[in-house]
Amino acid sequence: MAHLEKRYPNLRHYLELMKDVAKIILVGTWILLALFAVWAKLSLNLGPLDAAAVVFSSLLWAGLAYFYYVVTMVGLEFVWVVIDIEENTRSLDLSSRQQP
Repeated sequence: MAHLEKRYPNLRHYLELMKDVAKIILVGTWILLALFAVWAKLSLNLGPLDAAAVVFSSLLWAGLAYFYYVVTMVGLEFVWVVIDIEENTRSLDLSSRQQP
């Protein structure tokens, strides 16, 4: 089974990289939105409705960033499942060939 672990090394590295990139984008977006909300509050003379609009839009964008993260993770997991199915099918095929 050791030979199966070595299949698709570039795809495996890509999937791990994309998982990290998705996390960085999510956290970076949340940090930028927090900084935007603080900047808007401190540098603009906002009334209560305007401040509520800034908070609402920040929360909306944070939710959209999380949605992007979840959709990206689902896509990556799907590719992992396809790889696992291929490996399982290949290992079953190899074991059936070895039996007399």
